Amino acid sequence: MWANRAGNRPAGVRPHPYSHPQGGLRWPLEAIGDGWSAEWLSDRPLTGRVELTGRLVVGISWTGSDNPVLVRGRVRRVQLVEQRIEHTGSKLRAVDDTERLTEVESTPHRFWSNWETPSTEDHFQGTGVLVDLDLDDVPAAKMEFVAGAVSVDGPDVWVMDRSNPVLLHIDTGSTPPRIVEYLLPLTIEPPKNQWTRKVHADSDGCWITSRHEVFRCDRAGDGTLTIERVSAEGGSSVVVDGRLFLVGSTYPALHRDRRYGVVRADPDAHPVRIGRLPGLPRRAPVPSAHPGSYRDHPRARTRERASR
Repeated sequence: MWANRAGNRPAGVRPHPYSHPQGGLRWPLEAIGDGWSAEWLSDRPLTGRVELTGRLVVGISWTGSDNPVLVRGRVRRVQLVEQRIEHTGSKLRAVDDTERLTEVESTPHRFWSNWETPSTEDHFQGTGVLVDLDLDDVPAAKMEFVAGAVSVDGPDVWVMDRSNPVLLHIDTGSTPPRIVEYLLPLTIEPPKNQWTRKVHADSDGCWITSRHEVFRCDRAGDGTLTIERVSAEGGSSVVVDGRLFLVGSTYPALHRDRRYGVVRADPDAHPVRIGRLPGLPRRAPVPSAHPGSYRDHPRARTRERASR
């Protein structure tokens, strides 16, 4: 058993209560302590400090927070957790209170072992890893650039950081290549398996797009960079012949909303929007008159007339 005092807040993905199988309502909350965080279900709404008694269990079956608290510390010991597995007719089960710990240098490469192939005669199998984390001896955080989206136009290479609002410009035409780092007035995106921003390079700079917004970056001859948010609505993006196309939803779908959980989202009124060419006064994307056709592009119309 474990007892501690912690602050708590509503879980980000689905803060609304729901009916519990044993009766009553349960509110998904996120408890935050000194160097740790955990998700829990409360039978009444709570905010602020609270004293909790129970067990901390690691699992992947339910994740209430879309932005959990990050924990840093120094790993003091790693132990492999094994349990005795027994046959119960048609299935296997782990026997309670049979855990044994074996100290190892690092975690095994596999995530969970295969119970169908016992590794020893007494049928003990690895079921988890126990890590001793020293929260009072936190290694110094290293500020380093982690490459995310990359785009190239001629000798110009633009690279966006995976999480931080940092943009690199690499001039491969110089010897050696010249690298300039730009700190942008953008949000810090939670690091995920896939980055949330895309970069599209052109002769004057680049576009930075996401599902939330669109930015235009123009680079002057002296290396200075100007950035402008041209749209508070984003979408999937692609650049064709120097022009930015934003593609939205063309059919209704279910999405996970931060406040309401799973909701129905209607298709966009204008599923395709076209960005203005660099150098023009107005760059905000405008709806396409023919979303199913590429003929909105002036170069496409020129090619069509030439072909006739």
